[in-house]
Amino acid sequence: MNRRDLAIVLMCLLCSVAALTSRNAVTLGAYMKPADETKVQSRLLNSTNILRTNSSVTPLTWDEKITALALRHSQEMAAAERISHSNFRERFQAIITIYPQWSMVGEVVGTNGGSSVEEVAQLAMGQWGNSTAHRQNLIDPKARYIGVGAHISAAREWWLTVITVGVSP
Repeated sequence: MNRRDLAIVLMCLLCSVAALTSRNAVTLGAYMKPADETKVQSRLLNSTNILRTNSSVTPLTWDEKITALALRHSQEMAAAERISHSNFRERFQAIITIYPQWSMVGEVVGTNGGSSVEEVAQLAMGQWGNSTAHRQNLIDPKARYIGVGAHISAAREWWLTVITVGVSP
């Protein structure tokens, strides 16, 4: 295992520990539904870019292919009812196929039971912003692209994945 692979594995472990300790499960309001998933994704993109701007870092550009990977992972976590970075290597391999000149890949995951689009985003960004590893993935100055997966489970919990990708010039 080279240094880059080791760094990726260590970052995933740090994020997993932070995510597991910050789970906030509350009951969702009856009006939240799968149609709100794209609204939550958009809100998390906007919130991430506000965080980056406030940290004097360039905002990220939305990427549909990375979003598809993030959404699939959010759905997998919901099905397993467990926050994890499982199968990260598969997502990583897909990303470097999309961006062969990659320079960094970051992933944050979480779950919460917000009762509105705004509350889901606020809870997630609050948890991630207070975690050094999560925050660093979101504000890494090398990152240029973002994919956001937001999935609401049958149990009315939100499962979230944000993937950031940087590319070398």
